[in-house]
Amino acid sequence: LYEPIKKVLGAKDPATTPFYKKVLAGLLAGAFASAVASPTDLLKIRAQAATGPRESIANHAKHIANGPSKPWPLNFYRGVSATIVRASCLGATKMATYDQTKTWLRVKCGWRDSVPMERYKLQGSAAVATGLAITIATSPATNARTFIMAHPPGQYGHVGKALIAIVQQRGFLGLFRGFGAQWARFGPYALV
Repeated sequence: LYEPIKKVLGAKDPATTPFYKKVLAGLLAGAFASAVASPTDLLKIRAQAATGPRESIANHAKHIANGPSKPWPLNFYRGVSATIVRASCLGATKMATYDQTKTWLRVKCGWRDSVPMERYKLQGSAAVATGLAITIATSPATNARTFIMAHPPGQYGHVGKALIAIVQQRGFLGLFRGFGAQWARFGPYALV
């Protein structure tokens, strides 16, 4: 979605495309994709947060469907605002940082995509920088989303309440809980 949205915004060449257009294209792509995928995200988090006897994904889905919202499909969109905020931050950061870092490295280091060894250095360096940027940008939203989806319905109604609760319970650095694991995940993810 990033490339088509970037083209709609008038981007023609990565070297001359303004950074804000790259950020906006990534933000819109991330928001749309996350809104579509939010139900599966909720199921994954519920399954990961479950304690006690092992339950199937089908059982988690039944519990969610029987939740407080009517009509029942709305129960699968619990935490969607946090998911969209996180994915928007991720999409905007990932695509814009990767694009911008590669453009900068081409200019500053003279690396070219047409030379295999230079292409690997270009992609690897851009991926490491992008993985770090994604982790910094999304960690608070990731922790808020997990907080909302793992707790009983209504306990944390929106992202702001979850962020405040995290800071109150764990301190400011609680927003970055799991930072190392997130970066370990996003570094290779940005490379692919």
